[in-house]
Amino acid sequence: MVPASISDEGVARCAIFRSKSRFPAMSYFYKENGASLWRSSQNLTGIFGKRSEYDEKMLKLIGETNPNTDEVVIIDARSKTAAQGNRIIGGGFEQESYYTNC
Repeated sequence: MVPASISDEGVARCAIFRSKSRFPAMSYFYKENGASLWRSSQNLTGIFGKRSEYDEKMLKLIGETNPNTDEVVIIDARSKTAAQGNRIIGGGFEQESYYTNC
């Protein structure tokens, strides 16, 4: 499940920017307040800090699906050292300055 307002091309391009093409997808919806949980793999920013307008838009649209707030809270279960180390091999994590609602 993805936000209805993103195009199929947007989903495809977002997937290209995620490890093993695992783009953000809803895994839980709390009916009482409209909150949801989403999961995905790490993005592929690498050491040069690549960006994807489609990935950034996807997270913005995910935030807009919650009627109470448009803020997205990202929880990365990796240690800071592991997340930084993954950048060397092409992985990465979301830069707050690019993902304005995170």
